[in-house]
Amino acid sequence: SPWREVGPAAMTSAAAPTPERHNGELSLAQVKAVGQKRLLAELAKLNAAMPEGVLSIAADPKDVYVWNLVIAPVSCPF
Repeated sequence: SPWREVGPAAMTSAAAPTPERHNGELSLAQVKAVGQKRLLAELAKLNAAMPEGVLSIAADPKDVYVWNLVIAPVSCPF
């Protein structure tokens, strides 16, 4: 199943590709990887504050940088 809970395991499996530098600038892959890492960290924080199973993410197998945020239809505590 492509569905995974947000958390340390998901963050580990979404490890960034080997960094590459070109003329002192970040490559597009690095920029995407940094953005993805920050997104996963924020989602993990949100997930920790919500009831179990409310927040999950799915990765498009064709592109590890494409993430869909799925929020279950439950009442939000805040």
